[in-house]
Amino acid sequence: LVSWNTDAPAPGVVELWTGDAARKLGEFKTSAPADHPVVKIDGLKPGGRYTYRVLVSDPADGRVVNTGRLYPFKAAPAPAGSFKFVYMSDGRPASGGGFVNFNGVNAAVTPRLLGDGYRRGGEFALFGGDLTGGYTSSADNFRMMLDTWKHVTDPVAHEMPIYEGFGNHESLHNVYVDAQGNRYSTDRLGEVSSEGEFAARFVNPGNAPEPETRDG
Repeated sequence: LVSWNTDAPAPGVVELWTGDAARKLGEFKTSAPADHPVVKIDGLKPGGRYTYRVLVSDPADGRVVNTGRLYPFKAAPAPAGSFKFVYMSDGRPASGGGFVNFNGVNAAVTPRLLGDGYRRGGEFALFGGDLTGGYTSSADNFRMMLDTWKHVTDPVAHEMPIYEGFGNHESLHNVYVDAQGNRYSTDRLGEVSSEGEFAARFVNPGNAPEPETRDG
């Protein structure tokens, strides 16, 4: 699966090339203009090496307005084969300034660890949650944190799948003050919520167990 974000809904296409980018193997188009499309690439050989790029078009006239770079990737290994993967969690900012707390993200350590796992032969990465500092009542601030995390992990995410988990610090909430001056907060509901903003930026497998409900 290849996904990207645009400022406004637009059609796009993923070009699939040979590993050395000498020959184009096919094109996989978005089903409709979208600002967070997800395109599935079929027909890959297990463990095969390929190259891809994304083209985004103007929805008005179909003219290509953005040509992405060519990036290499390795297809999933054959079933029952051995593989390596990277596991990380709690990449939220540390105390201090600079890149250890860059827009609510530890931009000094997170990309270095992911890059090290990629160089050691990781097939994919699992990030168990707390990507950001979170705990904010501003939707713009929360979006900035998630987008910053995507930017600092881009060098690896272009070439190796990353599956991001949802931590308690991925929190966008409403803050209230009662008559006695006590402050309390609740999670938001709907699209402009922790879950909604997270889903608008990341793509995870859709075959998870059904969520728990109040009636069991």
